[in-house]
Amino acid sequence: ILLKDAGYIEADVSQFDRAYRKRLTWQGAEFLDMTRNDTAWNIAQNKIKETSGTVSLEFFKTLVSSATQALYKGFTE
Repeated sequence: ILLKDAGYIEADVSQFDRAYRKRLTWQGAEFLDMTRNDTAWNIAQNKIKETSGTVSLEFFKTLVSSATQALYKGFTE
């Protein structure tokens, strides 16, 4: 249900709070593409472990995006 609320999937929710996934949204697909890079994922996870230990999904997305940009910076210069 949280993924639906965040806009990552479209789903039907039953009266018992069970979500039945219909499809991945564009936002969900972008998040999956962004997190496929194991190095960027690990960099983001380590940053979180070094600080608070927990962050929101949106902030995690920002960390992964920053790590990905840093990894590919040399390719764009």
